[in-house]
Amino acid sequence: MLASDPARGARASACTVQFLGKQYILGSETLPDKLRNTLKRSQVGTYYIIFKFQVTSETGHTHKVYIQTLPVADLSGPAKVYCDCNDFKFRCAYVLEQHGSLLRSPKTDSKLGEAVTTAPKSQSGTALCKHALAAVQELLRNPNLYLG
Repeated sequence: MLASDPARGARASACTVQFLGKQYILGSETLPDKLRNTLKRSQVGTYYIIFKFQVTSETGHTHKVYIQTLPVADLSGPAKVYCDCNDFKFRCAYVLEQHGSLLRSPKTDSKLGEAVTTAPKSQSGTALCKHALAAVQELLRNPNLYLG
């Protein structure tokens, strides 16, 4: 379950979410996948979907949000998230990285810098910025629309 304070949830609900597309990537196998494939003596790659959203807040600021999941209709499984806003960088990235839920790439790592390894000065108790929360809520409301 996503940690969110009521005020952030209200701000996320006021955002406009636009779907920009999706991309499929072949991911590295997890340890359970490797064990399962060894026992079956087969090689099956794990692939993921990265959904790209543009989220506009009620103040008019627009940010890109990326969400990586397994390609299944039940999106309650593990996911990784990235948003290009400063709130995400300075308050969310570190916490998500600690839980293995930060979507990382060389490009995002260069944008986040030390925010990935340095704990935020204040702990808000919220794991996602309003933009990422709005995009995740949209994806969870309409999974078949985006997976199809």
